[in-house]
Amino acid sequence: AGATEGSVPLTAVDNKSDGPTETVVVDIASVTHATESGSQQVRGSIEDDDLPPTVTLSVGSARIHEDAAFGETTTVVAAILSNPSRFETIVTLATDGTATHTMDYTLSDTAMTITIPPGSLKGSLILSAEGDGLDEGDEETVVVYINSIMTNKGPGDDASTPQTVSIIDNDDPPRATLMVESNSMSETDGTSPVTATLSAISSLEITVILTTGGTAVDGEDYLLDGETIIIPPGESAGVLSLSILNDSLNEIDETVIMTLECGDGSNCTVGLPLSQIVTIKDDDPFPTPTVTLSVGSGSISEAEGSTPV
Repeated sequence: AGATEGSVPLTAVDNKSDGPTETVVVDIASVTHATESGSQQVRGSIEDDDLPPTVTLSVGSARIHEDAAFGETTTVVAAILSNPSRFETIVTLATDGTATHTMDYTLSDTAMTITIPPGSLKGSLILSAEGDGLDEGDEETVVVYINSIMTNKGPGDDASTPQTVSIIDNDDPPRATLMVESNSMSETDGTSPVTATLSAISSLEITVILTTGGTAVDGEDYLLDGETIIIPPGESAGVLSLSILNDSLNEIDETVIMTLECGDGSNCTVGLPLSQIVTIKDDDPFPTPTVTLSVGSGSISEAEGSTPV
């Protein structure tokens, strides 16, 4: 009583959430023992001083499979804010690793962008393994990391560590089979390709080993220009050359037996046919014999009796 004015404190509350500058409007709701002079109203601004939240990255499962028969084929990739924001937060991801995007895996947003709405703490994408029919070893990896963060106040703070997801391969190694251009060659036919063919292409290098046998002699009757066939990743076949050596000997037909093997670390299994027999046809004529005569002594006496002819 007796005073001409009074006041109440107006205190801003730190909400730990970045946002725009806000306005406070104070009106007189009612007056006791006095009357309001006109329409009284005051305005004030609350300047936000909170920094944009930091962003961390997480994955639901660190191991997924190409085939659902063996386990989960998808995992969640989540971007998580340190505290809510009253602005939209856009997180753009990038990937690395041994797996290939769109071939070995896909993301549910082709732009690899996670949009976190105002007031939310996280957003997510789905990473899905793709069955490609390629033997790729035990597993391939996808390394997911944050490429950029955009907030209403500019670039955000990346507090994450890259996340690694392993894709477990379910494809069997391809089967290797052996083929030759011809199973019968003459001594003058020259060379013929010997081809190892895969039942499916592989992302791994294939090493096929050849062993030889038969009645023909390596280095005398034929030459094979190697003992292994290397098939590069993505290729379906590899070739060696079988060269037939010509001689002037009349001899029986001979054989070269070539057999395919897939040993440890070859990244293949043996299919059928696994061997080929090449018959070398002899083209040398039988020799024409000549006959000559000789005597032991050109002169003998009646007493000596005889000499060999």
